[in-house]
Amino acid sequence: MKASLLAAALIVLAACGSSSSTTAASCMSFTDLTATTAIVAFGGANGNAYVPRCAMVTVNQEITFNGDFSGHPLSQTSGAAVIPSTSAGTSVTFSIPAAGTYDYQCDFHHAGGMTGAIKVVP
Repeated sequence: MKASLLAAALIVLAACGSSSSTTAASCMSFTDLTATTAIVAFGGANGNAYVPRCAMVTVNQEITFNGDFSGHPLSQTSGAAVIPSTSAGTSVTFSIPAAGTYDYQCDFHHAGGMTGAIKVVP
């Protein structure tokens, strides 16, 4: 019993350690955007952060990222390539055709925690 508790504690501590990218495991909950317009904002008043950082949408629902991509280039870090890599402009809209969790990051600020994930549900 003590050994299994210790093993579980070590797994939790390892998951909470510093990391340069977000994984689905680091999102303890997802902001439900399935019944609304799915917008993820970043930069400006949000600083080096995505708001919401962990978002949930449905298959083929449009998701819009709004912010300055020249200062915060977007790239996907896991899953099938569905999030467009973007380094110019201020808005990109896309949809994801398959359920799953897709991690993304700002290429300049990911080491500082500017990461996120999109959970896509049927």
